[in-house]
Amino acid sequence: MASKAFFISVEGGEGVGKSTFVRGLAQKLSENGHVIVRTFEPGGTTAADKIRRLFTHPPEGEVLEKKTELLLVCAARAQHVSQVIRPSLEANKIVICDRYSDSTRVYQGALAQNTAQKLEEMVAFAEGGVVPQLTFLLDAPVDVLAGRLEKREGEKSRFDLAKKPVHEKIRESFLQIAAKFPERIVCLDALLPPEKMVEAAFVEIQKKMGQA
Repeated sequence: MASKAFFISVEGGEGVGKSTFVRGLAQKLSENGHVIVRTFEPGGTTAADKIRRLFTHPPEGEVLEKKTELLLVCAARAQHVSQVIRPSLEANKIVICDRYSDSTRVYQGALAQNTAQKLEEMVAFAEGGVVPQLTFLLDAPVDVLAGRLEKREGEKSRFDLAKKPVHEKIRESFLQIAAKFPERIVCLDALLPPEKMVEAAFVEIQKKMGQA
């Protein structure tokens, strides 16, 4: 693969192993001569990280409105795109982002029941035209992933602690988005060993970069 700008996002529900996959994929691409920028959402810059903190830990006694959550996530993304993603792509680097706009469509869209048209307007405004060329959706049955979530160390998010129907809705929504954007989204079996997922992803990246 020739060195050139390429934007990859990684999506999936809770417990699918995105962090491990992103690390492995970044290492594989680095070994093949690419300069990699690993980042994540919501967050990725100092300002965006502060927005993330407000999003995940609102003031005591105050529940954030669903519209407020959407606005916060989009504000963090706008800053992230401006300060990290766009400059990295302009420098011919490969950007791998743990979550991007598809997560907004699921968590602030399908789960929060925000109006689809308004949500897409906000998503497009925040992206500023910076859309992933390839998205890997890590997918597995919710029942199988439940064990991973129980063993997860550190602070758990409210989504980690959500009941099975919520996780089912998250998975269903991601799969619906994948069906809507088949030219961009590749589904990977999250139950495969991480190295197998990375190898499958690497093949897809080679094909996609060859077409670009």
